[in-house]
Amino acid sequence: MQIATFWRVDWPDWVLTSGLVFGAMLVILGLTLPWPRRRRGHMGPFTPDLLFLWVWLATPLLVGNVLLARNETIFGEDRYFLFLVPFVLWAAARGIVAVAAWAGHVKRGPNRCPQAQPAGKRRPQRGQSRWPTIVVAAVLGGVAVLWLAAALPRLWTPAMAREDWRATANYIAGYQAASPGLPGAAVAHIDYTRMPLERYLRQSAIRTDLAVFFPFGGALAPDDADEVVAPPLIGLERDGVATLWLTQSHLEGMDDARVVEGWLNARYPIVTEQYPAGIKLSGYAVASHFDQLPPLNAAAVYPDAELAPGLRLAACEILTPELAATDERMHPPSGWVHVRLWWEATGEITDDYIATVQAIGPEGVWGDRLYRENEALRKWPTRDWAAGAIVRDEIDVNLNPVMPPGSYPIVVGLRDSANNETGAKVECGRITIVR
Repeated sequence: MQIATFWRVDWPDWVLTSGLVFGAMLVILGLTLPWPRRRRGHMGPFTPDLLFLWVWLATPLLVGNVLLARNETIFGEDRYFLFLVPFVLWAAARGIVAVAAWAGHVKRGPNRCPQAQPAGKRRPQRGQSRWPTIVVAAVLGGVAVLWLAAALPRLWTPAMAREDWRATANYIAGYQAASPGLPGAAVAHIDYTRMPLERYLRQSAIRTDLAVFFPFGGALAPDDADEVVAPPLIGLERDGVATLWLTQSHLEGMDDARVVEGWLNARYPIVTEQYPAGIKLSGYAVASHFDQLPPLNAAAVYPDAELAPGLRLAACEILTPELAATDERMHPPSGWVHVRLWWEATGEITDDYIATVQAIGPEGVWGDRLYRENEALRKWPTRDWAAGAIVRDEIDVNLNPVMPPGSYPIVVGLRDSANNETGAKVECGRITIVR
């Protein structure tokens, strides 16, 4: 009953129980209560529609429970029985009509003069009224409609999405549109999940010609990393892909060891990780080292500031210049600012540095960067850089969800291997926080 009505609303227990009992009683009455008999024009309690409801509801439930008794993963999720919902509601509606018909029949009593007027032209005799039927139907039907309608707002929230492919595609498309010099590609893992990804990439408001690949269609074991996983991914690197997007969904029993993700983590720095409902989206910097700056987006800032001996911040890009401080779809509850930094080694670097990135307002720090083990400056320690190397560094800044709307600078600095800040900082552009 809960699956067929309000599903997963966050109501108090007594409200949920009352609603379930009310709905169950309507369904039971709809499946068992005969309509009042008349002398003509009625077949009795087991009409064709009632027989159809019994067969349609009972057969799938019987089959489903027999299969569950053999294997608990078969029909083990709510969504597998969604096709029964219209018929459960049909049975409830029939229960309302049956109760209303009985209420009118009891009030009027039997018709003692059915032959008094031709069929179709009979009028209620003195004392007979249709009002009891109308009132009972209106009350029961009104309560049922209000009860179902009250659950709808919760069902349409992002948290209730089974898999949010729209948000996934929009994020990829937005990133690629802001990265003219970094061609990208996507790998849908496992292969059949490419269909929703391709669909929503085509429907995205931001135009992108991103290619979607789906090389993995069978179960993977850790031993498959070199022979099965590596060849197609290395092929994308050879084809000039600079940013690789990995979408993961429905991997149970197919890649329980996360072989594909593990191979990518071992080879490439992470760009970002996003968590839309039912999906994990990971971006990887296939190309991290450059001889010169590639084409940047129009809003790029060029600080040309040496923030540590031998390490210069050549450019920085804010890929999300306008956003809300809260996020309900990709990583609730906080919004993330995505910043791309371009570092250049101007000479010998004697320490290993990590970037500090903050959103600062008059009240203090409103957002601080997320640190990841697989980020660029951890994967490629700065003391190993050759002079003239340009390295791409991608960072997410986690915002305070109560951050007031307004304009805020993004400030970048460096921290050495002893966790001490170098002191020099530079503004790399501004973000606008909207409601």
